[in-house]
Amino acid sequence: MPILRQGDEDMKIFLAGTDGKTEARRVVRENCLYALDTFYYVNTSKPSDHRRFEDYLLDSGAFSFMNSGKEITPGQLEDYVHSYADYIVKNDIPHYFELDIDRIIGYDKVLKIREYLEKTTQRPCIPVWHDWRGKQNFIDMCDRYDFVALGGFAKSKGRNKVLWQYIKNFIDEAHRRHAKIHGLGFTKHENLPDCPFDTVDSSSWLSGGQYGMIWRFAGDKMEHRQRQTHEKLNISGYNQLELANGLEWVKFQKYAKEHL
Repeated sequence: MPILRQGDEDMKIFLAGTDGKTEARRVVRENCLYALDTFYYVNTSKPSDHRRFEDYLLDSGAFSFMNSGKEITPGQLEDYVHSYADYIVKNDIPHYFELDIDRIIGYDKVLKIREYLEKTTQRPCIPVWHDWRGKQNFIDMCDRYDFVALGGFAKSKGRNKVLWQYIKNFIDEAHRRHAKIHGLGFTKHENLPDCPFDTVDSSSWLSGGQYGMIWRFAGDKMEHRQRQTHEKLNISGYNQLELANGLEWVKFQKYAKEHL
């Protein structure tokens, strides 16, 4: 099982979304160092290829499952949890996240699911802290677990210095308690030097198809340009754009491994 960073070692940037069906995503997946997959989208009929990466994380995908456009019964959620646990065991997945859906089913049920997952898989999950759980919950979590996560970044629109200082305080608290910490859905790459997570994941490389954006690794950071530059860079079509962006983010992974 790979040793993850703590403190002043390298930062691992996991690319999310490489498990798609396009040729571009296949090539990016073949080249990336660290990948994060979401169980909701995983093809469970095939063995996991997680050993091809230097490190790998599996997200539960529970939020996507619960918001899939239809009412989910307690029995269906239970079946999903069992499938998640079975997949982890069958494929010997090293690191997996809990189902952090407190706002949907309540924290007590989240804890019961966490207990079931850990008992079934015989390994700890990565608990995901959200601000509504309270600071003491975060402290207790860091005391109990060697690897924890901060959630909520994927939907956060805050960009002010106060927010990043607040995040850094939590990172420092985790490290004081000898816990490694992951920024779940942390896409604000420009803030990584000020927020020394041990690991983060990002799907920003997919924004080319969503917003017509092209990414470039600029030696020590990522930069993006708008659609009108595609012709100048000889990039045409969604697949080429996705591939070009993904490979630039792979360069950033390699840089972060040594310098962040």
